[in-house]
Amino acid sequence: MFGRLPEPDTDLDPVAVRLWRKALASHGLPLTLRCLAAWWRIGDGPELLARHRPGVLAAAIHRMVGYRAGEAGITHDAIAGLYGVTPGETRAITQLLQARLKLTSVRPW
Repeated sequence: MFGRLPEPDTDLDPVAVRLWRKALASHGLPLTLRCLAAWWRIGDGPELLARHRPGVLAAAIHRMVGYRAGEAGITHDAIAGLYGVTPGETRAITQLLQARLKLTSVRPW
């Protein structure tokens, strides 16, 4: 057993910080890294952060990537609760994020 994972050795934006803490604790390192990769692929992240709360963005990314990965317990309700946002907020931004990420069963993150 290796114990706790260290904090990243780089500065993370507010969405990445939430993904690192919440996704890691609930679904492990592989899904967390997929979530971070998906978030960082979005070219207009700073603009999204100016219009949407970091917790909502993180929850929506976590739900989308986890769903595509086939992880258990990945529902709007469960993930929204984990991030302290409402399921309606994650649903409302999912289409916008999906348009940018183009997630599919072949490209799950």
